Amino acid sequence: MRCKEWSFAPALAITGAVLVLTSCGKKEQNAQETLLPAVTAIDTLPAVPLDTATTVEPEIKPQIVSSPDGKYTVQVSSWQTKRKAEKEAQRFRAEGYEAYVQTAFLEDRRETWYRVRIGRFERSEDAALMVNQIRDLLQSGYWIDRVKGN
Repeated sequence: MRCKEWSFAPALAITGAVLVLTSCGKKEQNAQETLLPAVTAIDTLPAVPLDTATTVEPEIKPQIVSSPDGKYTVQVSSWQTKRKAEKEAQRFRAEGYEAYVQTAFLEDRRETWYRVRIGRFERSEDAALMVNQIRDLLQSGYWIDRVKGN
């Protein structure tokens, strides 16, 4: 072996392979000397008594009351086919929201659209709170609208 070459003696430890580098003219180290002590997950975790362990409290969402007389609603999408609108409304219902489809004829376009809406609220602020709850479910924008006839 020439002095400019290096040899590697692999040694395994729990944390991965450890390479032992030896050079020409030095004795190769015994692989047993290079092994790292075994470390287990139990050794690395602090001991916490079970009665003092912290628990994660579930996030408490503000109670938003929808009422049949509400003046405001949250529109989450609008579709040209009733089938797509019903599918979208069902997605929100499956998550526990009061979703419904409202049919709207647009005079200027001479088209019927199907609007997916959630809840009816007394105040626009309550509708905005609902938007914050459903934000992760929204696939596009939203619209807070006055319910027609109120």
